[in-house]
Amino acid sequence: MKKILSTFLLTATMAAGCDSPDVRFDIPTPPDTMHLEVSSESVVLDPSRKDAEAVRFTWDAAAMRGESLTYYFKMDVEENNFATSIDKIAIADGERSISFTHKQMNDLLARWGVEPGDRTSLVAEVIAESTNSSVYQKPEISRVVFEVRSYTTKLFLCGSATAAGDDVAQALQMHEVIAGQTYEWSGRLEEGGIWFPLSQETALPAYGRGEDDSMLAYYEEGEVEPVRIAGPGYYSVTVDVDARSIAVRETVYLVGSGCAAGWRPQDALAMAQPDPTKRIFVWRGMLFGEEFNRVGDNDKIEFNQTAIKFPLFRPASLKWEIPMLMAPEDGTEAAGTTAAVFVENNAEAEDRKWKVSQTGVYTVTVDLDAQTVTFERENAECLDKLPYKRVWMVGGATSGGWNSAPFEIELAYDAAAAPGTFVFEGPLKEGEFKFPLWPATYSSSNPFLRPATCDLNDTQASLQVTGMQMHAGDPDEKWAVSADEAGNYRITLNVDTMTIRFEKQ
Repeated sequence: MKKILSTFLLTATMAAGCDSPDVRFDIPTPPDTMHLEVSSESVVLDPSRKDAEAVRFTWDAAAMRGESLTYYFKMDVEENNFATSIDKIAIADGERSISFTHKQMNDLLARWGVEPGDRTSLVAEVIAESTNSSVYQKPEISRVVFEVRSYTTKLFLCGSATAAGDDVAQALQMHEVIAGQTYEWSGRLEEGGIWFPLSQETALPAYGRGEDDSMLAYYEEGEVEPVRIAGPGYYSVTVDVDARSIAVRETVYLVGSGCAAGWRPQDALAMAQPDPTKRIFVWRGMLFGEEFNRVGDNDKIEFNQTAIKFPLFRPASLKWEIPMLMAPEDGTEAAGTTAAVFVENNAEAEDRKWKVSQTGVYTVTVDLDAQTVTFERENAECLDKLPYKRVWMVGGATSGGWNSAPFEIELAYDAAAAPGTFVFEGPLKEGEFKFPLWPATYSSSNPFLRPATCDLNDTQASLQVTGMQMHAGDPDEKWAVSADEAGNYRITLNVDTMTIRFEKQ
């Protein structure tokens, strides 16, 4: 075994006699023969290179003072004097280097409480310990001090096309979609340019124009070249710092009780832009002329007017503080061509919506240059004859369960298929389901679309049953999904022919 320091103390004490004071031996620290070096004395971490090597440490061999040596690595904020050091890392035999990625270093700085974008001094240490020595030997140590600037996962927007101009202190913070990678912002832009500083303190580092206006470059020095905005409008800006890409586009959405999105802005229906050179957006689908409200625990049904309006972006959650296209007057009929009024903040504006009086398949066209909305109702005669114009889905086999109020899953009307066709695409798990005809609290006495026959038992039908019936009350027929059948499905049903088809994806 090693003879440790206490052995020397005991021996010295006995030699000096019982009345003599303790004699302590001072073991000198071995000279530094390793000469630890760092790849850069000033490291700037780059969020666009998270998995790339940011810093590497190398050292020479320590003086051999035993049969073998083991190297260990430590690192800490310089002023903390290794009180908050990372755990000692054992270096593999034969290796005399260690490296860290941009993300690893940034995560360490965050752990040490370094503010995003700040510079700090770190100290690294290599320890060479002798092994299999007959006596204790003090480890050889080599240290190096270096500076690191952390990156921030925040990203900001400024430039001549924004309200902030080129003043980084007024830069607009972008919404972080994927941490440290994807960011979004929606708002008014003018003709001009945009660029993306990493903080509101300094202009650099920043992202700006790369090879073209769809690509980004990372700027650490010099003047940032902005991405060009051709003309004024309301834009959605998406930045992917990993791919160094940027997409700048105008967006228009549809929301309201008159469409399948309901009053959930996070589920707003996207309108298409057929020609990216023109500021015209189109949506085609079912608009509903009235919505159902069940009153209390009885069978009284009230019908309320339905309405729609047009958000200019889709928020990630239930949030109404967003820009919007609104009707010139509340209750403007959703028919023909009407004016559209831009409001910067829906929550602060008078709530003016278009009223949908007639259920049907509509083509809705928004012209941002003309500031108009055009409603065209299609196949009016066929749709007026449909027995049911809205269909929901409920049950233990669905993600919404049995008792959601209103029901979470509404089938989409397929305007391109035969009249009366509704579609669901999504997961089904083991359990039962059926199709309510209004979004009320669950009760078996409500009218449902149910299987026309039951081939499993008195109340359960397999997914091979393709006939439907409208039935309220008992017996409570439902389709059943077995454990083996669970998976993703496309369900197509037609309320005109009262048929249904199940296709496992």
